[in-house]
Amino acid sequence: MTGSLDQFAVDEARWREALEREWPGYLISPNGGNWYANRRDGTGDAIIAMTPARLHRALQAAPHRSAS
Repeated sequence: MTGSLDQFAVDEARWREALEREWPGYLISPNGGNWYANRRDGTGDAIIAMTPARLHRALQAAPHRSAS
């Protein structure tokens, strides 16, 4: 690998921005190696995933799925 770019690194800011744009009813945050989605209205359980892509899929599959 050359330079300082890690091909496996996750651009957390871009992922977070994209997820919050698609899911405005959720507060998205990476923490301790996991990604969390909490409803902004405080209802329901947090959705937790190991990667932002898995969090996106979990949000799509959630029974209380809501885009707002």
